[in-house]
Amino acid sequence: MSGNEPYEPTINPSHTSVIKVQVGLMSAARQLQRDLNQLAAKTNTATTAGLATVLTETCLALMRHPDYWVYGGIENEQVHLSTAESQFNRWSLIERGKFSHESLINVNQHPTPINPPDVVNGQPNLSSIQGEFIIVTLLVGIQGKFNVPVINSVDDLRQALSRLGGVATDELLAVEVLWSPQQEGEALSTDEMILAYPTLKLL
Repeated sequence: MSGNEPYEPTINPSHTSVIKVQVGLMSAARQLQRDLNQLAAKTNTATTAGLATVLTETCLALMRHPDYWVYGGIENEQVHLSTAESQFNRWSLIERGKFSHESLINVNQHPTPINPPDVVNGQPNLSSIQGEFIIVTLLVGIQGKFNVPVINSVDDLRQALSRLGGVATDELLAVEVLWSPQQEGEALSTDEMILAYPTLKLL
């Protein structure tokens, strides 16, 4: 896969995990996206160390701001190593094709603090976000069988991000981070989000 030296598996090569995590965020989280974009010019994603930085810092940045989480979802395909790249690329093309402003980004190691949105009883006040969302998609290829929870709640998403953020560098095959929409000032309406991401669940 792009940005990774050839990896000689020491375990059953049928156990390769291709994982897609998607988080529907309040559009007020644009500052988080800006912070994450800033590392694009600083991280060498042609190395596994660079890929690990992208993965770890993206997961940490999202975990620091759970008040922006509204929807979540995950898919985890266990495939043979020989087909892992095609599965990864298929998901990447599907996600990139949904909206014209999606793009690959890296992340900043020191995100700027952002102000939390209105919260009611510890949960986002959906009436305050005017039905506008941005979606972050995290695609990860991992050598071996990697288990992550099905996302049905905030706790599930937190656990999934924590596990992915701790993947060992020598097990990592590929990482992509996609934002939709990418453009400043743009967001998805509730109807647009449901149409494009029907499997995401309200957290």
